[in-house]
Amino acid sequence: MADNLSGQERYRHETTDVENYTIVWLGLVLLLAIVLGGFFVFGLIHLYQNNQQEIESGPPKKEDIMERIPSAPYLEASSGAGLAELRKKNEDLLHSYGWVDKKRGILHIPIKYAMELLVEKNSQDQEDMTHGKKRVSHPQMN
Repeated sequence: MADNLSGQERYRHETTDVENYTIVWLGLVLLLAIVLGGFFVFGLIHLYQNNQQEIESGPPKKEDIMERIPSAPYLEASSGAGLAELRKKNEDLLHSYGWVDKKRGILHIPIKYAMELLVEKNSQDQEDMTHGKKRVSHPQMN
């Protein structure tokens, strides 16, 4: 029976497959993508040209460099110069008397003397614990 159909009836198409508004909508989306892509490329070209002009204009002026210098602390140009001074200062603090906070009455003592006091206090605490005595100590010694 298929042989009896005319050539035109044999090759019919579906009219419900594609709607007109779908084709128009797809065309608008493609047009929008092309326009946005053009703006993006234009922006990149403009950015490249500005960078190229900045490179060609030569080295930056001293005033421009001074504006870009970060705030302190700066990195040291010579290695070890400040470190030796810092170690000397710390060594002096370890072996001398002085005020930490004069208003609150806090001072520092030489490290050797502080260790002797600590050993004496701990040995006294051990002795008190073995004899069962409750020791009353100075509030700043604890």
